[in-house]
Amino acid sequence: MKIIWLFFMTMAFGIISMITSKKYNLKGELKELRFPTAFSKILYGCFIISMICAIVIMFLYQDIAITVLFLIMAIISALTAWAISKYRIIIEESKIVVIYPFKKKRSVPFSNVEYVEKKESGGYRVVITGEKNITMDAMLVGIDDFIEHLKNKSIQLKNM
Repeated sequence: MKIIWLFFMTMAFGIISMITSKKYNLKGELKELRFPTAFSKILYGCFIISMICAIVIMFLYQDIAITVLFLIMAIISALTAWAISKYRIIIEESKIVVIYPFKKKRSVPFSNVEYVEKKESGGYRVVITGEKNITMDAMLVGIDDFIEHLKNKSIQLKNM
């Protein structure tokens, strides 16, 4: 009976994750960097498949260990999909706003940006005076436009 409770809690967690991962609405001429939506769709697909496998194992084979394993996989995939869909880098007129899924939102004015380093992996590191750097993955959608925007603001681009 307790395994059914765990199943329904996992299902509720996944559904809440899907509902709260709606796209961040932009106002005006703002630009954003985000991961491709295909990543979160694939992870939500993994969540659904894990839940189906947990149901099949729970009712046909009645094996608790494998059912718990599938439920843990479902929780991890739903949490990862939610985190990927929440992560954003928004470019406003005078600042960069980074929205982390588990941390506080961070705003950095363009005047504090020293330079941008291109990493060997294809990503970029924004070096900021007196603060922690912002690391951007190469898979972020819109990263090339972001670099052009920084060049227009007279910010140097260096290679590692």
